[in-house]
Amino acid sequence: MSLRLHYPLGFDAARRYALDVILAEFLGLEWEAVPEARSDYRLELPNGQAITWPDVFFRETQSPLLDASRLPSRPVPRVALQELLPDYPEPEPVPLLYATPDHPPLHIGDAGAALGFDLAGAVFFQLTRFEEALSTEADAHGRFPASAAIAVREGWIERPLVDEYVAILRLLLQRAGVACREPEFRVFTTHDVDLPFAYHGTPWRYRLLYLLATFRATPGLSHLRDFLMAHARGPAADPCNTFGWIMDESEKRGLKSAFYFITDRPCGATDGHYAVADAPIRTLLAAVLARGHEVGLHASYGSWQSSDQFGKEVRVLREAVTAAGGEPGPWGGRQHYLRWRTPASLSGWAEAGAAYDSTMGFAEVAGFRAGTCQEYPWFDVAQERRLALRERPLVVMDCTLTDAHYMGLGRGPEAVAAAVRLKQRCRLHGGIFTLLWHNSRLVRPDDRHLYLQILDA
Repeated sequence: MSLRLHYPLGFDAARRYALDVILAEFLGLEWEAVPEARSDYRLELPNGQAITWPDVFFRETQSPLLDASRLPSRPVPRVALQELLPDYPEPEPVPLLYATPDHPPLHIGDAGAALGFDLAGAVFFQLTRFEEALSTEADAHGRFPASAAIAVREGWIERPLVDEYVAILRLLLQRAGVACREPEFRVFTTHDVDLPFAYHGTPWRYRLLYLLATFRATPGLSHLRDFLMAHARGPAADPCNTFGWIMDESEKRGLKSAFYFITDRPCGATDGHYAVADAPIRTLLAAVLARGHEVGLHASYGSWQSSDQFGKEVRVLREAVTAAGGEPGPWGGRQHYLRWRTPASLSGWAEAGAAYDSTMGFAEVAGFRAGTCQEYPWFDVAQERRLALRERPLVVMDCTLTDAHYMGLGRGPEAVAAAVRLKQRCRLHGGIFTLLWHNSRLVRPDDRHLYLQILDA
């Protein structure tokens, strides 16, 4: 059964993208696009009713798509929906982007339902990281800072608003007898390989600094023993070589981990101290592939706005996978340092034919940077076109939770609670709980304990 959706003229590619992600990608529905001269969206239902919502985000068709006038008004109103939708999964009031103050947030009557906010515009704004494309704010790494994000400023970074809005539409469609696809929760464990080995392939100065840092973190002679053992026995005894343990723990839980490797070093030591051509790395790649886990790209610090550099790194990755006995099929990965600018960083991934990127998370705070825990296709707001590249948003990174210059929650109950809250939100909406834990941060027993607590929650 195909639903007909009537929508206003102007910015057709952008509108169709938002509507298709909502209806086809997230709800699994077939739909027919009917662009026409009108001032709202009207989704016709098989029972003769309709679901409507206003056109706010795209309304000014004489202005360019990338225009600051399209940013949402603040403060964003919050509305409790439980009285009208008792099955709505979120107990807290919902922030409604692009709400129209002269209409109720939700009206349900004999003719169907009317939303009082621009569903398509609100979804488009979040998935495309529209505010980032307009912003010139940058941190020390050139990244859009979390502190500049509306979701952080307004206090809902821990809520996947896109998924909440889709849940509203799903309930309204189900009331009308329309069967939607139910999303399926899953855990996706990823590991950026910044430091495969502490005492192999690194300069001696770095090795001694690493040893000193371990003494400072947890005093004890065991660190000196590890240092001597690693140099006597080679990479297999290196403390950062936690890859076998990671795969063991993933396999116990029916998970497949993704390991993202740096393949070129245009920024020197910032991009690590190893090459995928090194014999220990080749051995590691072969072990990961033999056990059925994923090898992907940890795109270098300098690749984030250079398609040429990115393409070079992809070629090296494919050669390394082939040399390790693998098949260079669909692949994904993540930018080093989560270094990303929208939309400039899209071109490398898209042109190189990546299956997915998983950079969309903030280093400073865990949560839902793109407003969703679902995988979704990208839309380039500068070129005004949908891309084949998909995003698998990052939800939690290890150092985001633990480090003092980020959330500073340590490795105890507060860090567990923060991660579990986000995991529960992913479970509630049938999304992907994407977790980033560096192999080099699974050396200490308390780090391993924290990681396993989050996996098992």
